[in-house]
Amino acid sequence: MLDCELLPWSAKALDLITAQYASVGEAARHALPEVLGVLDAGAARGLDLRDRRTAAGRRPATASSTWPRPTSGVRPPSGGST
Repeated sequence: MLDCELLPWSAKALDLITAQYASVGEAARHALPEVLGVLDAGAARGLDLRDRRTAAGRRPATASSTWPRPTSGVRPPSGGST
């Protein structure tokens, strides 16, 4: 007897993850240019914001640019319904 999961939870819950967090990611992606502009403006006024600007500028635009999709290579079973 083998007690294990064949698919990671993130593959099984992809629709839930997408529904719950897509709007958060989209909002962050649209806000980031404004945040960077504010940090640059503060730096231009003499504030030491280099560390914060560097950290904010390193954020990826989308999760798919850095993380593989949890369903990469996963195919539905053939010849039947689930």
